[in-house]
Amino acid sequence: CLERKDGPSAIELRKKIRTLAGSKVGVVREESLLKEALEEIPALKEESASLAVRCEERAFNLEWVEVIQDRSMLDVLEMVAQASLARTESRGALFRRDHPKTDNVDWTQHVILRNSDGKMDLRLEKFPMPILKPKAEIRKYGVKE
Repeated sequence: CLERKDGPSAIELRKKIRTLAGSKVGVVREESLLKEALEEIPALKEESASLAVRCEERAFNLEWVEVIQDRSMLDVLEMVAQASLARTESRGALFRRDHPKTDNVDWTQHVILRNSDGKMDLRLEKFPMPILKPKAEIRKYGVKE
């Protein structure tokens, strides 16, 4: 992108990323919006490949930094959307409108994502809890045990 002088700017793409993140992968999430976001992200990634950097300097090139950050933001947005879609409960900073309860029966596990040849691979992994032992129950989100 350092050689490309024509094309969208990183700032224009950043606005689109923020709009998508805020409207479909925001604080309160639900399956339909997460799926819509995951359908829109590939087009934004494609757009990120055509970003222009008008500054020719390689040192201290803040425009180039913006391009790199936009691409990273798209990867993170995709990971957050996929992990949120996989987790069918509400826990911590994740609230699912369509799954409003905290599930300590099936969801005391990590959602792990790995970028494998441009595709995000998701797996679930149970984790040991030798000290913190929440009751194996499904309870209202935000209610202390």
